Amino acid sequence: MAEFIISKTREAEYFFCLRSGRNEIILSSEIYRLKQAVRNGIHAVRLSALNDHRFERKNAQGCYYFVLRSANGEALGFSTTYHALRSREEGIEAVKRTAPTAEEIDLCSDDILQVEKIQFVNY
Repeated sequence: MAEFIISKTREAEYFFCLRSGRNEIILSSEIYRLKQAVRNGIHAVRLSALNDHRFERKNAQGCYYFVLRSANGEALGFSTTYHALRSREEGIEAVKRTAPTAEEIDLCSDDILQVEKIQFVNY
């Protein structure tokens, strides 16, 4: 099953990745300052993934990639680079197929952080 994974950087900023059922990262977000902004970004990806024209197909230095854009043209997520045009199209199809129903996994929950702090203090 596909999953949106919410993570935190060392600078206490947030981002998400969309991971396919085959455990491959198929879309990565920009960095957000607030966790609620990440959730809003995920919601926008779910909606935008339904529209093929929101996928901006790009190529650079012999590699192919795509950018998923919102209705107002803002970049929501970026693919990995692909060596073949067909692979990029398969990546787009995977996002279209999985994003609308992907589970959301929060790896930076405040509860988890609290447990880690308590364990650190006990050592």
